Amino acid sequence: MGQIDLPTPNITSVAFGGPNLDVLYVTSAQTNLSEVELLDKPRILGSIFKVMNLGVKGLSPGIAYVGCG
Repeated sequence: MGQIDLPTPNITSVAFGGPNLDVLYVTSAQTNLSEVELLDKPRILGSIFKVMNLGVKGLSPGIAYVGCG
């Protein structure tokens, strides 16, 4: 298991995409943040991040998830 550090405190969702389902898209929000947080990184808050080269893939639509272990 690993961790991905992103430059925003308010991650809202993640999803795999791309032709091979090997790109992780991460959305963030700029709501419920302090004025200091909003002023610190105004261009980054509320962004969509594209994370590549993770070495993992998502599941194709229609494949049931059966859980871990």
